[in-house]
Amino acid sequence: MGDYSALADGVDCYTMVEINIGSYVIINQRVFICTGNHDVAKSIPLVTVSVRIDDYAWVCAEVFIEEGAVVGVRSVFTKNVGSYEVVAGNPEKFIKQRVLESRGCQVEFSNYHPGYIEKKGGESFRNPVSKANLKIGCLIFSDFINRVFSSREYLEGMDFREDTLGVSGWSYKEGEDLSDVFSKFDLLICGNDQVWNPPVQYGVDSVCFLSSNRKVSARKISYAPGFGSDSLHPKYHEHVKGFLPQLDALSVREESGVQIVQDLSGQVPVVVRDPTTLSGDFESIRKSLKFNGKVEKYCFLYNLRTNDGVKESSKFMHDSGLEVLEVHNPHRRWRSSGRIVYPTLEQWLYLHNHSDFVLTNSFHGVTLSIVNKKPFAYLPLEGVKSKMNAQTFNLLRLCGLEDHIVNSRNSIADVFNSDIDWLSVSLKQNFLRDAGRKFLDQQICLSRGGDDRI
Repeated sequence: MGDYSALADGVDCYTMVEINIGSYVIINQRVFICTGNHDVAKSIPLVTVSVRIDDYAWVCAEVFIEEGAVVGVRSVFTKNVGSYEVVAGNPEKFIKQRVLESRGCQVEFSNYHPGYIEKKGGESFRNPVSKANLKIGCLIFSDFINRVFSSREYLEGMDFREDTLGVSGWSYKEGEDLSDVFSKFDLLICGNDQVWNPPVQYGVDSVCFLSSNRKVSARKISYAPGFGSDSLHPKYHEHVKGFLPQLDALSVREESGVQIVQDLSGQVPVVVRDPTTLSGDFESIRKSLKFNGKVEKYCFLYNLRTNDGVKESSKFMHDSGLEVLEVHNPHRRWRSSGRIVYPTLEQWLYLHNHSDFVLTNSFHGVTLSIVNKKPFAYLPLEGVKSKMNAQTFNLLRLCGLEDHIVNSRNSIADVFNSDIDWLSVSLKQNFLRDAGRKFLDQQICLSRGGDDRI
């Protein structure tokens, strides 16, 4: 235990292995800190893993902290901390900021919001029926339908970027020079799901590679950017090849991305996982959603891009006694398979966390299922979209959850009736988190003028 830390009356430290408590830590009455558990999925062996509570943390009364947990610097925590969970920051802080803030960084999200993502892009009037123009038309029409028919609460709740992430101020668009914005920082980080997958209606966006017209002194890195596919179309190779060397450190989220980057730049990037895997269960930002009528047991259906396999799997859920709640998709071009719900992002997290089963063809639908320890089935994309399964397949393989992919050899009934060894999955997740933290720690150190030794 560090200096000036205190344990109140009734604190129980079950020290089968080390419990490390930093300085200026307050642990209130009747907190129970446990460093062991039993693996009930096997022969019930005892598993012991240390617990760490960092400096200035405050653990409130009657909280249960399980084995392998990490409570970050300056945390205020009022709820139980599950096995191998990493929690940090005050309850109102969003986890992605907390991960960096707990490392002593002041964090700001640049308000870059390109129009091609939602409504428009590089329209070509030479070929009005081109794939790009058709995509643009579909986005404009979907946006119109979404705003006309969606609930008021849903539309008002779309301010997540400003309300929770703190993204505000001038909204920068594609084609603008962000040199002045970039020059304010010591470290610039780009990275998101499919951020390096050029949209057909626009092409390669230089900002997604932190490129600017003027050279800036900030260190530029990528953290878990995704190509969204196991290959990159050759027509984009020269553009991407020119942007990759401008980054001081490269990481990607999928194994196939390693080969793409290596082929184009000669560099071998580090593989780190989606920032979601660094988090806990997002309890601090979840918000409940009111329904018309009573909902008891339900399946959370989150499908994007296609409806392949969804109808049959949803019918199985209905037959198994679960109501199917299908998340509103403004780009849906197929008949719904359940009751459509219109959650904000915070309500999305609530519905997912409280579901009895998750049915999804989305990478983040799977990732959040693993974070929230929810039973799930992944419906792989088929046909020309099958290349977009790469990062999900890779994550499931690393977590030992390949048997939760629905296919010709593994039916939805097989997946639904199979158990998940969450202790084993948590151990693997902890390893993936450590790789991400190590990469961030090294880059933060280098941005401060240090070397890469941690």
